Amino acid sequence: MSEAMTGPRRCLGWTGHRVVENERAVTDAIREVISELTSRAPDGTTRSASGWFGFGSAAIGADLMVAQACLQSGIPVRIVLPCSLDEMLALTPNEHKCDFTRICVASEVAPTVLSRNNNYVDHAAVAREIASMADVLIAVWDGSPARGPGGTANVVELSRERGTRIIRIDPTTGDWD
Repeated sequence: MSEAMTGPRRCLGWTGHRVVENERAVTDAIREVISELTSRAPDGTTRSASGWFGFGSAAIGADLMVAQACLQSGIPVRIVLPCSLDEMLALTPNEHKCDFTRICVASEVAPTVLSRNNNYVDHAAVAREIASMADVLIAVWDGSPARGPGGTANVVELSRERGTRIIRIDPTTGDWD
């Protein structure tokens, strides 16, 4: 069914830390947030997951967790990468390679590669792309300042500048606001 027939889909962007201290609580929080977003519209009418698509990177940690939760909820995902698939796979620890590959294969469209080099400039481009697309941003973030361009805090800052709704999930407790 085309977008013209179903109406435009909203973009659920994501960003987050590579190390998530409480994976179970954060996974539960991500699922709860997605359920809340997809169950009711602001006017109180019922929504469905088909009104959304997920958009973000596929780095280990929070990125893979949110992408997986989107897919499990019936939300198609689109992946954006700071370097080629081969380079990203080489940077991914062995224990996460299957998850990374599964998410990229499940992407609604082929993953977008913003650059052929793995450096901060590339990560900054990914941050700008996520911030520019997201109608709502899930940020698995401890609130700490950016350590460089393209990190979680950078995506949050860019999204705030756009007036995007940001739902922050604490990576240690799973608490969210």
